[in-house]
Amino acid sequence: MKRVFINPGWGRTATTTLHEELYGKHSEILHIGRPWNNLTSAFVTELKRNCINYDQQLVASMIKKMDKGDDKAYVLCDENILGGISLQPNSSIICTYANRMKELFVNPHIVLVLRNQITWLESFYSNCGRVLKDLPDPFNGRHVEIDSWLEWQWKECNSERSFINHINYNKYVNMFIEVFGENNVHIFLFEDFVHQKKYFVEKLSSLMDINKKEALDLVTGKHSNKQQPNKMFIYMKLREKILPGVRLNKIIPGGGGRVILEKFTKYLSTGKPCDKVKIPADWIDKLENYYREDNSILSEKFNLKEKFIKYSYPIIK
Repeated sequence: MKRVFINPGWGRTATTTLHEELYGKHSEILHIGRPWNNLTSAFVTELKRNCINYDQQLVASMIKKMDKGDDKAYVLCDENILGGISLQPNSSIICTYANRMKELFVNPHIVLVLRNQITWLESFYSNCGRVLKDLPDPFNGRHVEIDSWLEWQWKECNSERSFINHINYNKYVNMFIEVFGENNVHIFLFEDFVHQKKYFVEKLSSLMDINKKEALDLVTGKHSNKQQPNKMFIYMKLREKILPGVRLNKIIPGGGGRVILEKFTKYLSTGKPCDKVKIPADWIDKLENYYREDNSILSEKFNLKEKFIKYSYPIIK
């Protein structure tokens, strides 16, 4: 029986490092994720078809094509299973994906990596949240200060449009438990990956039954998807003051303009990362109150209270 593990990522939880450095390179893992090949890319595309166009037999046939007859662990790692960085992490769609995977694989296990919600929001805002597209004015593709960003997120916090809601982990964990069973849902902490990497990797390797030393060697010293460069951050702030809401390709049109913009964007994408923006104290109190009860329920369910306290997760103490 194949060992199957599904790692839906919340983003900013070491997902990129895991799938690029561990899942994609370990000799005992068959990785379904980035970097994609034609077959794995087609598989995930078909897996996410809407109900009218979804063809389970076609998707199952793709799994058979991936099977090389060896004893490798299958690992499907895709942030978009949980909505990626879209502001539309629709629960019903995530549940649909989960049920499809339950039908496609035999006894699949879910691997979830959580992160303290306060530092997650700081990291997400600092990296890309402040310039997200597909938002109402004044947020649509434009730099906004963290107070304004949090105000909009809070206003929508009871809807699935808000990232504050999206990282209320307990509801998603409960959904995965309902589909896959409590014994098949496994919780890991981003903070362990940062501060106790050997413990994190050995625990994950034991679960997947892969070589621990090889796994640890692959991720030691690796850090993918780093913070946005400081040059990009400064540019976005200046641009918002000088050319608010203006697309540069409208100012510099034509083929020559595209070349200039590509070189300029490449330049902005290099250099040291920007400093993480800290959430103001009054917002921290409000957010901690929002997450405290659900985090406490989750900590009791998975015996994580000691760890949550150690890493300052909002819980009832």
